[in-house]
Amino acid sequence: IVAGYGDHVHQYGDFYRRGDVTIEQIVEYLSKINQAGKIHQVVVGETGGNILTNTLCRMGWPAQKADMGRDEGIEHVRWLLETGHLTIGPECTNSIALFGTYRWTQRKDSETGERFATSTSNHDHADAHDARRYGCMRILKGVGRGQRSFGVEIR
Repeated sequence: IVAGYGDHVHQYGDFYRRGDVTIEQIVEYLSKINQAGKIHQVVVGETGGNILTNTLCRMGWPAQKADMGRDEGIEHVRWLLETGHLTIGPECTNSIALFGTYRWTQRKDSETGERFATSTSNHDHADAHDARRYGCMRILKGVGRGQRSFGVEIR
């Protein structure tokens, strides 16, 4: 869960389950969060179409497919973190734990033999980073249109 206020973005929670997740589990989580504070946008990161996004919309949730632009999103999140405009609450234990394990795939230069980091993730469980990126991008694009503050639920 990410919310933007003025020029600051804060992550309040994370939804993480191993294995398959049902729509019922997602809706249960959204309902719990919505009781604490109204969800204004559900940003869904799905690559295989719009099944989850459309299902949530039919169920009355304000769902929108995420802008999944990777390079631009990574750069924006990096900037938010470096400038102190993005904070992550201590209750986001899964998201925080991933920072210590996230690595870029290493390649070897064929001419010099030197190793270098690529822009490809070497981590199979980067979903929390992806979800944060989707939420941040939605908030930044909303701010660009003059929207001052809103909450975003991210997947």
